[in-house]
Amino acid sequence: MYTYIDKAIQACKPLSLLLDDGSKLSGIPSWGMDSKWLKLSIVELEATLWISLNDIKHVTT
Repeated sequence: MYTYIDKAIQACKPLSLLLDDGSKLSGIPSWGMDSKWLKLSIVELEATLWISLNDIKHVTT
């Protein structure tokens, strides 16, 4: 999972996340200062979310 996230960050490409609660999110990822959190910028909503890596069930690039 971390490899896919890292590759998407380096390539500035969006990825899709499936969270443990069944939620699906898609956006441009980046690492925060704390490596346990992922910053996800969602263009359609003009929003930024912080997601705990523990809450991510699956990653699709």
